[in-house]
Amino acid sequence: MRTGFTMALKVSALMGLLGLAALGCGSGDAADDGPPAAPSDLMAGDLPGAVHITWKDNATNEHHFLLERKPAAGGEYMALTPNPNPNASQFHDTVAAGTYTYRIAAVNAKGDKSAYSNEATGTSMP
Repeated sequence: MRTGFTMALKVSALMGLLGLAALGCGSGDAADDGPPAAPSDLMAGDLPGAVHITWKDNATNEHHFLLERKPAAGGEYMALTPNPNPNASQFHDTVAAGTYTYRIAAVNAKGDKSAYSNEATGTSMP
């Protein structure tokens, strides 16, 4: 076996274990089908010390979701970490008392991001 071929097989196997698409191989994976479909029907429910967020997952090729929050009174959106897993449709945001606005997008393995969902506002009660 040639050394270059062996190295290519090792790299390909490692990328597969990491869930990465092989570069330039035209694998036809769902991740190659462009940006994921945007989530919809985002809702935020009020809870003591938290906000419960739900959405409809419309994508078939998402790697994760990008969930963002900002104070409802204004300000910039900040990404929440960890990001919700693929195929998730809810998230429990433990946050200080206050009212917050949320939005969510789906992201595929290549980093292509969908459009954002609708915004939803919820209150973390004291």
